[in-house]
Amino acid sequence: MDVAVIVTAILVSGRLRLFVQSLKAFHPDIKIYIGAQGALTPPIDDLKSIANVEIVELPFDCGISAARNALIARASEPYVLICDDDFIFTAENGIFAARSIFDAHPDICIVGGRLKEFAYLGDGTARSSGEQAPAHNFIHDSGLQVLIKYPISLLRPEPIVHRDRRAYACDMVLNFCLIHKELIVDRGFRWDERIKIYGRGLTRSTRIPSAAPICQIMQLGF
Repeated sequence: MDVAVIVTAILVSGRLRLFVQSLKAFHPDIKIYIGAQGALTPPIDDLKSIANVEIVELPFDCGISAARNALIARASEPYVLICDDDFIFTAENGIFAARSIFDAHPDICIVGGRLKEFAYLGDGTARSSGEQAPAHNFIHDSGLQVLIKYPISLLRPEPIVHRDRRAYACDMVLNFCLIHKELIVDRGFRWDERIKIYGRGLTRSTRIPSAAPICQIMQLGF
């Protein structure tokens, strides 16, 4: 399998277990690299026994940027999926649909997807609480030299269609994205390790990745 998944965690491991379980339910052979920023509670020794799961020990609170740089350097697979540890995967995760876009369009560097947010209720059910803003709402203002939010559907852009998926050119994707390492990492692009996001405790919400519509990024800005 030429796709690997990287995810980093800090402080708690409850949602990380849900992440691994849901992903393995649909992709049992996919390789998962977990960056543990210090000791997690409860310990994750049990995850080490799961096939194709590798734990990479990192300094406590090294930061998500440093953690992702370490994990993507560790992965030997040519395509790497970037995720957060509060993701829950469903049958509509679309990982390999996104992967197929690279075959059809070898000049594309990154393919990003949608994230739907759900809140867990006290009775064990879940309620949809919305969706993160699609990345293709951001465009580059050449006069201001900044990214601005704008509904590009008003511009009626021509989509890149591959099989049953659509992709649009954009400047930014969400943190659910598939990276072609040869076009990104091998050219020296890295996350800025000055940027750190401190770990959050296990919450009652989760996010579900979905593949359609899929956006693509051509101009990078980690």
